[in-house]
Amino acid sequence: MQEISRTFKDRSLFPQESVVYWTEYILMLTVFTWLTYADTANIIVIYPVQVKSHFFFLEAILKNLIQAGHHVTLIAPFNLSKPLKNFTFIDSDTTNTKQTFSNYDFKSMTRFEYVRFVSNIFEGYCYDFVKLQKVQNIVNTGKKKFDVLFLSVGMLHECFIPVAKTLDIPVIGIISLRSLLQADNIMGNPRNPAVFPSEMINVQLSGTFYERLLNTMNDIGTSLLNHFIVSWILDKFVSQHYTTYDWRKDGSNISLLFYNSHSSILPRPLVPNVIEIGGIHISSSTNPLPQNILEFIENSQHGVILFTFGSTTKSFTVSVEMRKIFRDVFAKIPQRVIWKFEEEIENLSENVLRLKWIPQRDILAHKNVKAFITHCGIAGMYEAIYEAVPLVMIPLFVDQPGNAALMKQRGVGVYLDFRSLTKEKLIDAINSVINDTSYKEKMMELSRRYKDRPMTPQQTLIYWTEYIIKHKGAPHLKTVGADMPLYQYLLLDILLKCTSISVETTNKRKTD
Repeated sequence: MQEISRTFKDRSLFPQESVVYWTEYILMLTVFTWLTYADTANIIVIYPVQVKSHFFFLEAILKNLIQAGHHVTLIAPFNLSKPLKNFTFIDSDTTNTKQTFSNYDFKSMTRFEYVRFVSNIFEGYCYDFVKLQKVQNIVNTGKKKFDVLFLSVGMLHECFIPVAKTLDIPVIGIISLRSLLQADNIMGNPRNPAVFPSEMINVQLSGTFYERLLNTMNDIGTSLLNHFIVSWILDKFVSQHYTTYDWRKDGSNISLLFYNSHSSILPRPLVPNVIEIGGIHISSSTNPLPQNILEFIENSQHGVILFTFGSTTKSFTVSVEMRKIFRDVFAKIPQRVIWKFEEEIENLSENVLRLKWIPQRDILAHKNVKAFITHCGIAGMYEAIYEAVPLVMIPLFVDQPGNAALMKQRGVGVYLDFRSLTKEKLIDAINSVINDTSYKEKMMELSRRYKDRPMTPQQTLIYWTEYIIKHKGAPHLKTVGADMPLYQYLLLDILLKCTSISVETTNKRKTD
């Protein structure tokens, strides 16, 4: 009973504070929360994913953990942008991990080909990981030295769970997307395809039969593909490296999961050990812009449009035809355009500034930026929401179509399909977003809701990390549904029994 009492009392807000906060939320007021942090912890982080834009999410997590006084050991292909104290880096970038999503031919791949492509990349992460001598040294000597493992959860994360088992520490999962089907299944998180749109397809779920069917079939298809492909890879991997490890049982042993999401974007039910920290990479202040960019923006009479396909999609993957569409349209509009593109483009008009790299957030924060042409990657989406910049969205792959569909549904941008993009469609979208004030007004409203929360993403991260450490994995937060067979979770056995009784009763009546 004492243990239950302690866990009952240990919460981010007391019930009285929760009543006050949510009452004032409805009245458009703000309530402040004070937190006290726990003792210093030693945290080990495994993040093998070779996608730089998604690493920004992790980097923000690491910086906040370090600033809270904790020591972090990172095993990843990327290092922090600036060196920090209480931080150790182990480079996991080897030959196999050189293949990244930049090699993805998103125009021609089927869903099966895409899943197989991604699984091949992550399979390489698994085999490379066990070859790293520094990692094996930590695993062999690190027991009682670490307090928690942070792990990128999703495809083939089960390869890395043995580290936590050997070190006898809980696992906190992190996902740089706003949701993920595999993660929801692991945590026992409710995910009804009738009301929750998939993160990987363009579906808005307005309630039509076709949308619900499409979303349901996508979830079923994705689950089956992941199950068979992932099972085959893990069985082979475990048989070679972890013969005593039951990945089907222990691979889902995640104490808590951080999602890069927020209820202002898409409200949904969450179990107690699934926590939203969407936009944690966004700080309250910005950096000064380079002088050439600042002058280009401030000297624009009609405002500026920012255009980028992010850091993952490289310029060589953009077709010549699509480059011409953007070049010709930009020459016709009165606004200036900052275009992030690695390669030279011939015959660019004078109103276009092409740069190989851009300080994206700092540009979006400038008041003279009128629109953002984007692939709708999740980091840029949150930055646009934070700075209330309306969107022209041209999603390419992975979670981008789902993000763009949500933003379209919120009325803060125009969705364009890259497969059927034309000059006419692009210029109409730009003119609509800039000249129709409803896009800006709705984005400003979304920005206000996004910023209004009882704790900042940074505070939320620290509180729940320390909670898991203090309560030794906090198993009391885990829902029974996480370990329940699917047929029981969906009540199929009860439905079958009821149907059987009904049939027997009907037949008996007919016989009588």
